[in-house]
Amino acid sequence: MVKRREIKYSPKTNGNRLCSCDCSALQEFQTGVAVPSTSPPNQIYSDLAYGSLMDSQSLFESLFPVGNPNRQKIINRYTCESQGTPYGEGTQQGQSPVGLPCN
Repeated sequence: MVKRREIKYSPKTNGNRLCSCDCSALQEFQTGVAVPSTSPPNQIYSDLAYGSLMDSQSLFESLFPVGNPNRQKIINRYTCESQGTPYGEGTQQGQSPVGLPCN
């Protein structure tokens, strides 16, 4: 019998792996065009995927601790898309929605 080697990833690595799949799926769903495996998805969709981790506060905090320059941009992107309105206007991290909010 062949013994399988158990591979353990850190929560940070798991979060990054999960989000890399999610952001491609989000972009394909929104645009109707598959993201080529040789290209990264648009930043908007990466921000949305990472924003979905905010409910898992410890994971979001490990990926984007306070002071990380991307943290507020991701929070603003996720919030504006969820509400369907611009969020963080008048700041450097302000975001405007590109899609329609889910019902």
